[in-house]
Amino acid sequence: MKKPAENELFETRVGNFWFDEHFAEWRSASTRVPALRGHEVEFAVEVGDRFEDNPYPTKEEIAVFERFLSLPKGHSDLIKPHLWQFYLDARQAWGSEEIPKIDSPDNVWQHLGFATARPYEWTKEDMYLVIEGGCDWEPEHGLLLSLQNGTRWARVSDYDGHPLDESHDWIKDPNEVLPVRRYYGY
Repeated sequence: MKKPAENELFETRVGNFWFDEHFAEWRSASTRVPALRGHEVEFAVEVGDRFEDNPYPTKEEIAVFERFLSLPKGHSDLIKPHLWQFYLDARQAWGSEEIPKIDSPDNVWQHLGFATARPYEWTKEDMYLVIEGGCDWEPEHGLLLSLQNGTRWARVSDYDGHPLDESHDWIKDPNEVLPVRRYYGY
């Protein structure tokens, strides 16, 4: 297949994507996402070394975005304890002078911002949607949210690009939910 041209348009059910030749990826305009409490995020699909096979977003990648967009606002409540623990641990690690005070877990979403959401094929059965963002309590490393197949919360952490961390055995059981964990080695 031929390489997409800079700014080539690719139309999908979740909106239009434009090819960014510099980063070798397809990018969408910012989209409001109910499961992120109405925050906006750009969707991106990395082409990487797929130029010869299929340099365009696949139906599986688009389906992950569709499932993510279909999640209700209340889906974000499932990770509120994770975000709160991440905040508390950062405040303990870096000191209260460095970290803004957040009064309750209900206010944590006011201190978040999101940049991009990218699908990553993990196994033949699983694709993870990795959301990169920022948070007021971890400006250096930012925030990573990950959803298995676009619907099941799989990780909340500082950003390292990986859909799962080293303690991900729980995800093999479809009845398990993401365990709240400590950050910064506590």
